[in-house]
Amino acid sequence: DFYIGLRNDRIASLRKYPAVSTDDKQALNRALIEEYIHCSFDSAFSVGRQNLDLATSTGIPEVIAESKIDLAKIFIQGGYFREAAEQLDGIGTDELDDEHRIEVLMARFFLELVFSLLGINRIRICRR
Repeated sequence: DFYIGLRNDRIASLRKYPAVSTDDKQALNRALIEEYIHCSFDSAFSVGRQNLDLATSTGIPEVIAESKIDLAKIFIQGGYFREAAEQLDGIGTDELDDEHRIEVLMARFFLELVFSLLGINRIRICRR
C-alpha cells in the first residue's frame, strides 16, 4: 500500500505539470507511461496513443519510432503480442539515425525473445 501511494503521488504530480510544447507533452506522457505500465494497462495505453498521435503530428521519424516502441512495450506488458509486433513492424529503420535504429532492433529482438520463451509461433499469431 505504501508503494501504491507513492506511485499515485508521482502520477498526481505529473498530471499537474504544465506541458506547453509538444516536446514537453511527449516527455510528460513518457513519464506517465512509465508509472502506468505496471499497474494500469488502460491508462498506459491511453497515454501511449496520445503520445503516438503527438509524435505523428511532428513528422519526425525518430520521435514516431520512440512512441511506437513505447506502445509496443505497453502491449507486451498487457500480453497483446500481435499488436506489439504490428507497432514494431510498422517502424521503417532506413530513415532513422543509428541510435534509434538500434533501439528499434533491440525492441524487435526482445519481442522475438518473448515469443520464443512463451513458445509462440510468431508467424501464426501475426497472420491476419
